[in-house]
Amino acid sequence: MGFEFVGEKARRESGISKVVTESAEDEAEIKAYYKNIFENQETEGFEKEKSEDDLRIIKAVNDKLKDLVERYGGEFIDVKPQNIHILDKEKLTPEQLARIKKVKKEETAVYSVNHQAIVFMFADYDDRLKFAQILAHELLHFNSFQSITKNQKGRGLTRRVGIGMGSRQDKNKEYFGMLNEALTEELAIRFDREYLSHFPELAKEIEERKKHTERIQEKGINTENISSFIIKEHPQEKPERRFSATESRFTYTKERKKMNETINHIYKENKEKFNTREDVFEIFAKAFFTGRILKLAHLIENAYEKGAFRKLGEDMAKIHKLEQEK
Repeated sequence: MGFEFVGEKARRESGISKVVTESAEDEAEIKAYYKNIFENQETEGFEKEKSEDDLRIIKAVNDKLKDLVERYGGEFIDVKPQNIHILDKEKLTPEQLARIKKVKKEETAVYSVNHQAIVFMFADYDDRLKFAQILAHELLHFNSFQSITKNQKGRGLTRRVGIGMGSRQDKNKEYFGMLNEALTEELAIRFDREYLSHFPELAKEIEERKKHTERIQEKGINTENISSFIIKEHPQEKPERRFSATESRFTYTKERKKMNETINHIYKENKEKFNTREDVFEIFAKAFFTGRILKLAHLIENAYEKGAFRKLGEDMAKIHKLEQEK
């Protein structure tokens, strides 16, 4: 695990924020390579055609996400609908379906650095609010700080995504990877509360969630992790099976708990430096978007002990199986 200095950078032309190389020629070549991938996406035969509703939600999320990204010092990149791919299960071969299920398990979408794309796999597309929430999560990854270096094939090898750091010994291992997911989801939750809850396109879904949470709050049940609630009608079923209800929850619960415990501890140990707990969260978020990690590392080391930052990175590492070198 190592750090890298993040200084002045050129205007972002893809998800890539920085290329780490000794050659200006290599840097220009790699940047141009990813810019070309970012700007020239093709729709595959196994994709679902985006509806007008999908396109409206994508535009609305993208438009508002800019505010959140720039609030924490990030450089926003406008991700077009063509960079968002929605797989159609009915168009996938059994082998393709089995491979995706085996590798990605329960993940519903993924941001691919190599392909400069967001791929939706097993999301419930009838739940528009859930679609918007997952989209926001993946667009936050897309807008996070990303650095790459040159691999043996002359293309990019991912070093950093957000606060996640690639391992030099194991290309599938990402230090802080689960902390990076927790932070991404926490930012997505804030985006939901501040922006999605007011989207006119999602008014019906927001109202259903509100009614559902109010009902179960009366029973003393904690509702803070409920992300959406939809009722579906099945006209062909018998009367007793005509309607079904699905409750969804925000993800990375265990990892977010660990992250929030860390933030709470840092705030408790440094109340003379921070006015609120939110000031501590802001340092995490700025590291995520800008790549400037040293302030966060020093903060954690001072609040715990020497070596605590490295230990946190190892404890919250993520193992990747799908994203490989090109």
